[in-house]
Amino acid sequence: MINRINKVKRVLEMMYLKEGLSDDVVRLSQLLDNLIVEEQIRRLNYIKI
Repeated sequence: MINRINKVKRVLEMMYLKEGLSDDVVRLSQLLDNLIVEEQIRRLNYIKI
């Protein structure tokens, strides 16, 4: 899942570079970062159990 999120982030970064700064793109990127962190925490919790 993290790989998929990173692929989406790369597309967003390309959009950002091509079309300029957009608050929506920045916000989406931040939300995807949050998803990555949540996924990492979920994996760590799974490993601990």
